[in-house]
Amino acid sequence: MTENLELISIIIPVYNVEKYLNRCVASVINQTYSNLEIILVDDGSTDSSYDLCKKLKKEDSRIVVIHKENGGLSEARNTGISVSTGNYIFFLDSDDYIKENTIEVLYETIKKDNTDLVLFDFIKILDTGEVIQDETNIKSYEIVDSKTLLNRIIYGQYWRYVPAWNKLYKSDIWSDLYFPVGKLHEDEYIIHEVFNRCENVSIIPDKLLYYVQRSGSIMSNISDKNRIHITNALLERVYFYLSRNMTKQASVMFINMINKYICKVNRNNYEEDSKLKKKIKKLYKKIDKKSIDLKTRIKLILVIYFESFFLFILDVKSRGENKFNDKKVS
Repeated sequence: MTENLELISIIIPVYNVEKYLNRCVASVINQTYSNLEIILVDDGSTDSSYDLCKKLKKEDSRIVVIHKENGGLSEARNTGISVSTGNYIFFLDSDDYIKENTIEVLYETIKKDNTDLVLFDFIKILDTGEVIQDETNIKSYEIVDSKTLLNRIIYGQYWRYVPAWNKLYKSDIWSDLYFPVGKLHEDEYIIHEVFNRCENVSIIPDKLLYYVQRSGSIMSNISDKNRIHITNALLERVYFYLSRNMTKQASVMFINMINKYICKVNRNNYEEDSKLKKKIKKLYKKIDKKSIDLKTRIKLILVIYFESFFLFILDVKSRGENKFNDKKVS
């Protein structure tokens, strides 16, 4: 590509990824778009990841290495944002990697369309390299405004809009915006704020990133902590919609939040659950119930005010379905 193009900051949080780091960073170093600032934020790794970061820095002058005490993914990304100097920002997780023309395609799209952000599709693979999801989820190229995006992310089929790492952003978006520290599902907490700061966004169907599912990763372990964090994230998004008089969207988002809240896992954090339940009861009084059908309204009342009874009914129903399935198999 032509030189002297705008600087793009690639922020890569690093924590105990010695097995994957070389592949990830190599995919960035070898980009067809070369004007890059590659920020490796070592988040207190206890393996050889930090040594690898220093070694990679010696091999490529575009690499910046930051070493800090462990504070989690959000804090590492925030650190990267605070030191970045690029006109654009791209987040990449250290176990994932990108195709060699990824940044070029994204930069050309965002410049051609004069948009604030470009969002793209990806391929889901195991850490063995086996492809586990390669269907096209983002069907076509389009330019949409922020209101359209805020409408879409209330529905589950648009989950690919949520991750931080399948987007190229104008850096101005992050001038006063940071990831919530100490939270799981940090992208869920912040995506509506990101879209709200955009006028228009490009969406392209190109699969430019390999999203690696590895054993032991946060997303491969569904726990009670996961359930509580994602419920809190969606609860905050309901308030976001209410603050902008998007009452119908708030109601749909509230129902989505309840579905996450009643997710069947081994519940063991009663203190956090109690706090969350109080927030849910308070929020239920604020949402517009006219747009919610009667059956769903009854479900909401049962979950919010008679949770133990509702979970008992759910458990009985689940056991009945399992017995029926067992009979079909036999």
